[in-house]
Amino acid sequence: MATYRIEPARDTLHGTFSREYPPILTIDSGDTVLFRTLNSGWVLEPPSFKNANVKQFEPRIKGRDDGHALCGPIAIRGARPGMTLEIRINEVRPELWGWTGGGGWENDVNKRLGLVEQGVELNWVLDAHSMIGRDQYGHTLALRPFLMGERYQLPRSQALALASLIVDLHVTQIANGVLGVHAVLPHDAMR
Repeated sequence: MATYRIEPARDTLHGTFSREYPPILTIDSGDTVLFRTLNSGWVLEPPSFKNANVKQFEPRIKGRDDGHALCGPIAIRGARPGMTLEIRINEVRPELWGWTGGGGWENDVNKRLGLVEQGVELNWVLDAHSMIGRDQYGHTLALRPFLMGERYQLPRSQALALASLIVDLHVTQIANGVLGVHAVLPHDAMR
């Protein structure tokens, strides 16, 4: 069985899902693929709401690269429509930094929570060895699924920013083309 490494590059990245994209790699069943990708904003350095000049991956193609930075697609030799595929994610390792934000711009969630005018950014130093993240306010989190309960007495915008940092997402149904996702947020990760 072979092991392949995918790095973020113009020919491996896109920001939308489409079955029309040609595979960037074709593998055999049982092969391993190691991916390194960008954060959701295609950012190459620690970003900030206040820093309009943050370095981003370029060039991006309007319409194709409007969503989160994704690597792929990968084809599996011999796979045919209707077959069941098992994909194992053996490990997710963070880079050295992370960023989350809550509130501060207009969208449906921020409107419902009253956070359009009030936002916060959390800049994280991430330790991939200990799997701990620490933000500029001193919040320390295990880098695994977690829940921001009211027991932490956080401002709503900080709780939203923290909750968006690490969520264990499970795709629950894609057979009919409609995606369903559950977010699992265990309560014991915040220290």
